[in-house]
Amino acid sequence: MKLLERLSGFAKLVLDKYTILVGAILIYAYYLVLALDLFERHEQKRELLSLFLQFDSLILMWGVIFVLVQLKKIKQVKKDGEEKQKALLASFQRQHLQLASLDDISEMLNDRINNPLTVISLCAGSLRKRTGRNDDMGDEIDKIEGGLKRVQEVMMGIQSYHTKKIVKISRALMAEDEDLK
Repeated sequence: MKLLERLSGFAKLVLDKYTILVGAILIYAYYLVLALDLFERHEQKRELLSLFLQFDSLILMWGVIFVLVQLKKIKQVKKDGEEKQKALLASFQRQHLQLASLDDISEMLNDRINNPLTVISLCAGSLRKRTGRNDDMGDEIDKIEGGLKRVQEVMMGIQSYHTKKIVKISRALMAEDEDLK
């Protein structure tokens, strides 16, 4: 059973790799068997070379096999190209959705967080001017400004991530585009 599977695998490998050669051997064998005419005896002795030279359609059949193999290869290349194109399109759509969601998040964060942070920062600055160097109020205002700085750093990090993500996606798209060429 294993021997049969091995032989079958070997035959498929040889046929896939050497299709033209296998086709040519089969054509030569077919014409050789026809030319030998095993059932009738001829008194005329023929040379081996004359048997091979009489096959005028052999070249045509070999050419047909060659064309069929080339068509098979062309179809496979076309199929591979279509699969790559579909994968690239799916990747592009996925990255487009990621960018759109990042844009939405950035806009939301700017609108919902940065605007109130600006108001808080202005109010803290106004309170500092009003109170002067009052230690109790100054400490509280320092805490507010410290919290504002941390939130602003987080916002800047998110915007930096957004920018890095755009650059990364753009480079990936350019690399995939180069791969298709």
